Amino acid sequence: MKQQLFRAAFVGLGVAAMMVAQDVPTVKEKTVEVGAFGGTSIGLDKYRFMGGGNVGYGITKVIFPYAEVSYFPGIQRKDGSSLYEVPVTDFHGGLHLRAPIPGSRVVPYGIIGVGMLRFGDTKRTFLGISQSVAGSTDFAVNGGGGVRIYVTERFGFRFEGKIYKPTGRFPDPFGRIVGGIFFQSR
Repeated sequence: MKQQLFRAAFVGLGVAAMMVAQDVPTVKEKTVEVGAFGGTSIGLDKYRFMGGGNVGYGITKVIFPYAEVSYFPGIQRKDGSSLYEVPVTDFHGGLHLRAPIPGSRVVPYGIIGVGMLRFGDTKRTFLGISQSVAGSTDFAVNGGGGVRIYVTERFGFRFEGKIYKPTGRFPDPFGRIVGGIFFQSR
């Protein structure tokens, strides 16, 4: 066991040394980014796993429009005295406003976006009686912030927090915290 920990630490130090020895990646314009992420919903009931993917284009070093889709398998909702879970699919677009730090692999960004939340069909049970609940598609705005950490010129990690404000049948704000990977063209 100690030997395995020593080997893992040695490999980790080697990888870290190679990363430091490389030139610091630069944020460039006219780049296409594709990414995947996973995380948790926050603010409604309990933490629930969610995941998704995104595509974006760096118009400038600061202005980065994006489109993404994410899926929340079940978010708890209350209707009168009954509780039930609704699957939610998120289709959003907007802007990441990047703030490159010269000489750093870390690039913080702010988020503003708009889109649609699709609340899926589900069933609820109240006093032993099961009823179908029709889904709905509602407009929503979102905002938040995150950070990209470049490992190489084309690859890195992304960590982000975002709050959604839906309209329609389920207007309660909720959020998500995610981490993921990204690949960029150069």
